[in-house]
Amino acid sequence: DTIRNYVETQGTPEEKEDYKQMNLLDFD
Repeated sequence: DTIRNYVETQGTPEEKEDYKQMNLLDFD
């Protein structure tokens, strides 16, 4: 959850895409 929170708040769009694909999460 710490990493997800970081990506959601500070991650770049590219990081969000990579993270979403790795964890199969949807970002609003």
